[in-house]
Amino acid sequence: MAVARARRVAVMGAVGVLVVAGVVSLAWDELQAGDGPVWSDPLVSAADLAVGVAYGALAVLAARRSRALAALVAGIAGAWWLGTWWLPAAFWHRGVLVHLLLTFPAPWASRAGVRAAVVVGYVASVGTSIWADERAAAVLVLALVGCLVLLRRAAPRHAVRARTAALVTGALVAAAVLGDALARSVVPLSQAVRPSFVVYCVALVVAAGTLALALRRPDPSRVGDLVVELGEHGSDDVLAELARLTGDPDLRRRLGRDPDQAQDAADPEVRDAIRNWTALTRANADLRERTQASIADVAASRRRLLLAADAERTRLAAHLGSAVAEPLHRLHARLADASGPADVTRRLVDVLAQVDRAADGLDPPGLDLGLDAALALLAARAPLPLTLDVAPVRADPNVERAAYYVCAEAMTNAAKHSGAARVDVRVRLDDGVLVVTVRDDGRGGAAPAPGSGLAGLDDRVAALGGSLTVDSAPGAGTTIRAMLPG
Repeated sequence: MAVARARRVAVMGAVGVLVVAGVVSLAWDELQAGDGPVWSDPLVSAADLAVGVAYGALAVLAARRSRALAALVAGIAGAWWLGTWWLPAAFWHRGVLVHLLLTFPAPWASRAGVRAAVVVGYVASVGTSIWADERAAAVLVLALVGCLVLLRRAAPRHAVRARTAALVTGALVAAAVLGDALARSVVPLSQAVRPSFVVYCVALVVAAGTLALALRRPDPSRVGDLVVELGEHGSDDVLAELARLTGDPDLRRRLGRDPDQAQDAADPEVRDAIRNWTALTRANADLRERTQASIADVAASRRRLLLAADAERTRLAAHLGSAVAEPLHRLHARLADASGPADVTRRLVDVLAQVDRAADGLDPPGLDLGLDAALALLAARAPLPLTLDVAPVRADPNVERAAYYVCAEAMTNAAKHSGAARVDVRVRLDDGVLVVTVRDDGRGGAAPAPGSGLAGLDDRVAALGGSLTVDSAPGAGTTIRAMLPG
């Protein structure tokens, strides 16, 4: 802040020197002119002085935005005083004024077309005969107003007020220049010079006031618009995007790469926008971090529940085998050795078969030998032809179990609902991903409705970090593909 205050003091001092130089120049011209040209007229002298003072004050106000903008405005005051003292420089201030209006509120042009127009303005101001010609002057000011209209239409939301002020200012100056050209064509030059000059000075002073109003500290809505535009463009380089939106390509060099240096920005609009953007970005990053952590917690919890359920299924299957099936098998052996009643033996066989099926449903049989072995057992008991193309690969046990259930559920759906004549199963390990593809030639139309077996498969696969897709157009069969991290 101390550096910014020192810069403003330096700018005010430089502008003060310009004003004093202008007053001295005007007084010297008065002394030299005597009863000569228009400078001996107090009204003309006051109007002349008012223009220099107005743009000097505007330069002080512009210093709050940037040193470059303040220097540009001070250049108008300096060129004006120089034109008072030296006649060949009478129109030099117009080149700087055109530059200011075309780039306002930034000191530099960000577009090639605008830069070209600025160059034309400077070239025209150096050639005294160009602005002195009524027709050329009319063409130049009309072209200037046209450019300002186009720039106003293309202005981003945050710059609308500044571009409107530049358009109004340009229209004021154009009206004064066109009025002077019209007056010269209607009345003798000697009669037109004095009123035309005073009117032109008044227009320049009013223009300075209009620009000063636009340079006031921006209201929160304008800063909000700038922040919204930054968000809409989604730029990772905040300073680069701010430089583009404000038309100030020098912004990045002045502020550096760190948005936290916003307190050193001379432009309060840019400073507030950077602060707001930085705060929003940090809040968004914190929210994203918390959301990702919550998602990770949910995924971990989902996986733990799945693994716990699988462990319980395995425990129950083992319990059925040890606590129920084994005693029944021993009893069956004794009855067979003792030539027990045939009906008792048959019923015991049926009970054993039911127990075996229940155990198989709880935990896939043969999975400890590998997925290919487990699927081979599944195919042997399938109610319809099941073709296997399974690579003999091993994966995480939980992944292999999920792959088995995908095949079992797809086979069951094909047998019960699709009217399929055959099912093809293909399993491959591709770049660390276990890809399971099950196709049938049924009627299609399958969908993972809530509560269905397919929906349960989708949950199981997702809990392991995989994905499940179902392609089942009516009349085209059903293809279920699961991709699981191997």
